Amino acid sequence: MKVISLNNEYISRSWAFNQHKLYTISIKNQQTGVEYVSEPIIENDFFYEGLTYETRWSYKSNPYNFKLISNKKEKFPKGIYKASYEKLTIIILDEYHGVTINYIAILYEKAKAIKTFIEITTSNLPEWYFFHERFNAIDTYPINLDGANLTSCEFFTRTDYTNDLIKVNNSEYGFSKANLLFIDYDNHGLFILKESPTFTDSQPECFGHLYIGSQFIHTLGTGIMPHEFSGETMVSYSSVIGIYEGVEDKKYISLKDYQVKDSNYYPMIVSNPWGDRKWMAHISEEFVCKEISAAAQMGAEYYQIDDGWNKGNGLIHVGYSKKMDMGFWEIDKEKFPDDFKKIVKVANEKNIKLALWIGLDCNCLYRNYVEQADIIFNMYKKYNIKVFKIDIMKLRNYESRENIEKLFKLLREKSNGEIIFNLDVTNDKRSGYFLFNEYGIIFLENRYESKGYSNSYSPYLTLKNQWDLAKYVPLQNLQIEFLNIRKPNYSAEYRLAITYFANPLAWFEPSNLDEETMNIFKNGLLIYKEHRQEIFNGSILPIGQRPSGHSYTGFISYNQAVSDAYLLLFREDNDNCQFTYDIPLLYDKHIINLKYIQNNHQSEVKINNGQVKWEITSKKTHVLLYLQWENNL
Repeated sequence: MKVISLNNEYISRSWAFNQHKLYTISIKNQQTGVEYVSEPIIENDFFYEGLTYETRWSYKSNPYNFKLISNKKEKFPKGIYKASYEKLTIIILDEYHGVTINYIAILYEKAKAIKTFIEITTSNLPEWYFFHERFNAIDTYPINLDGANLTSCEFFTRTDYTNDLIKVNNSEYGFSKANLLFIDYDNHGLFILKESPTFTDSQPECFGHLYIGSQFIHTLGTGIMPHEFSGETMVSYSSVIGIYEGVEDKKYISLKDYQVKDSNYYPMIVSNPWGDRKWMAHISEEFVCKEISAAAQMGAEYYQIDDGWNKGNGLIHVGYSKKMDMGFWEIDKEKFPDDFKKIVKVANEKNIKLALWIGLDCNCLYRNYVEQADIIFNMYKKYNIKVFKIDIMKLRNYESRENIEKLFKLLREKSNGEIIFNLDVTNDKRSGYFLFNEYGIIFLENRYESKGYSNSYSPYLTLKNQWDLAKYVPLQNLQIEFLNIRKPNYSAEYRLAITYFANPLAWFEPSNLDEETMNIFKNGLLIYKEHRQEIFNGSILPIGQRPSGHSYTGFISYNQAVSDAYLLLFREDNDNCQFTYDIPLLYDKHIINLKYIQNNHQSEVKINNGQVKWEITSKKTHVLLYLQWENNL
């Protein structure tokens, strides 16, 4: 029996190969010594019905038999995508059926989690029904769940239609549609994350993202349907297992720590005019020049030209399955007679960068990704545009996912990491919260002032959507909008402050701001930029009550490494003039410095052993605080 291991100072995992199968024999917390595998399951950790074993009806009598070809470890330095990591590749082969599996494990330096995925090469297509859900798994974790509490998190995108972005359940055995599962024991545990689109945005491949048994958990769904195997090497989605110990919030910090190593952050303040819903009537060279000047005055770092700049006239035609020729993405000379030369000149003078909206050709599964990449790269080279909002993403099958990722990789690498993307999750089958994060940040939602629609703007809903996601998704990866609404119910300061722990998106035409609002946004963004790096360096988590329009709520950015934190507290339309936040991360912390960064209503905050008491006389207001504690290490 061959034993293969991968480990760092925090986590280790070991596999055995017994001349036929590769299976896990150990998952261990290196710091505490806790072993989570009590009894290995002597079956392949990965499997695909009809491909790595016969159909379920004949599995026991005719399993496939693999032989070990090789295993090797390689170390890679930090690059444009990820932190430094060690890669384990185990290659096994079934000669009789012509199936080669590369089982790959990734361990980032100082991470508490190990990522795995498989590469499958086969000329044989899986037998049985091609278009029917079947049992296939990226990985298997033989964990004894006796005494464990299981919490699953199912996620939802398509934010044009919903403000309910997550469903948290106490999991039971069987299939689960969750991307994320926490396994809690007494003051320690594990998390399992499937890096893929949400279940509702996935192909009808399996009955769930996870299968939970009493002695094991499978991460289901490779992302490859049976009829899609072509003889080429095909890559599955990824599965991640991580460890944690300590108070409740430490499991989220462990998850966030893995996520930041798996994808870099790309901080940006973007001004995009689409939110005022007048852009298509206003778009012209003269108007964009005026907009760029106003966006720069406000403090935005990018001005994003949205739909309608090109001859093809954008979104609606792509949605109607119009065939794109190379002229579709030429600049419309009627709107921009000097191409983008004049607006680039104005942007350079005002010290602001240009960003651009583009809707890739989803109608051919992105098979023309090389030509589409050339269009984007030419914009980068000619006009120094480095941020592109990718709209109309439709991940209908494996090929579309593979092709659009090829485009992202091609452009990131060809530009030496300078080109980055805003990935829209507002509609259709898209990448979601856990896929493609290494290529850019997530454009979370279209929210407008108009009423009566699911995507109508309300500050509390924008706040709630962030708050709901903040435990599980780094807010550093999200764009969050603030609008120019001229109503007395929420101040401009408050609307902007909602975005402080994410990437602010000025979702309006800045050239239409009145002087007072312009100054408020300008001063607020100056404060944000001064503290953004330190806020982003921490693990951002929700605190207080879930936003409802009538709550006390907020966020903490917690950085144990430097013994400091930022607190962003909100009082919504609540009749109580004080509230006490219970923050376990601050238990036993002796606060030696408490600084008010933004406190427009002169509120008072007192902190004692994790109890943060806030007294404030005004409704619909906020306070931003910085605090330090004694380092007892």
